[in-house]
Amino acid sequence: MKHTEGKWIVDGGQDQHGRGGERVFKVVKNGLGGGLIADVSAWWVDTKTAEANASLIAAAPDLLAALEAALDCIEGFGSEDEALLSHINNAIAKAKGGK
Repeated sequence: MKHTEGKWIVDGGQDQHGRGGERVFKVVKNGLGGGLIADVSAWWVDTKTAEANASLIAAAPDLLAALEAALDCIEGFGSEDEALLSHINNAIAKAKGGK
């Protein structure tokens, strides 16, 4: 796997701000040692949108795992919904660095 494994969270610590005074939300790996995954700035968007974007990024590992589980389940039932399978496979590939 190419991405940082583990649970990701939006750091709920002290307010952090960028050079222009905009709010910055940090997405970090949860646990000892943590590690920065992403900074999400409210430079181009409002603060609520930046926080929502950070939450979506933090959910990425869980969303990928859910898609992979859904794909296994759907394939196990022999689904013939090619469009659904294509969307899921494309999303998984994109999450793993593909196109």
